Amino acid sequence: GLIERPRPSMTLSEGDLATAWADLCKGEGDVDLIALGSPHLSLDELEALASYVAGEKKHDAVRVVATLGGATRRKASSDALKALDAFGVELVEDTCWCML
Repeated sequence: GLIERPRPSMTLSEGDLATAWADLCKGEGDVDLIALGSPHLSLDELEALASYVAGEKKHDAVRVVATLGGATRRKASSDALKALDAFGVELVEDTCWCML
């Protein structure tokens, strides 16, 4: 049968989380990559992203890459895909970040 083993645990306070967040956000240097979809963006997430970036253009020094399933891309509205393309989002279908 299965052997039950104790699992380590700890209790985190809001202060612990705030400190961890601050530590993660204090890195030096500029952002050069925004990676979205782990493993894949849903249709709702893709459409929301398109709505958010519509009419905008990403900074030339920043690469924006989003992974999604091919079926999601086929279901996406043409307006959403046009907005993402115009913004500069690179859509990568049917693969995960470990393969890029």
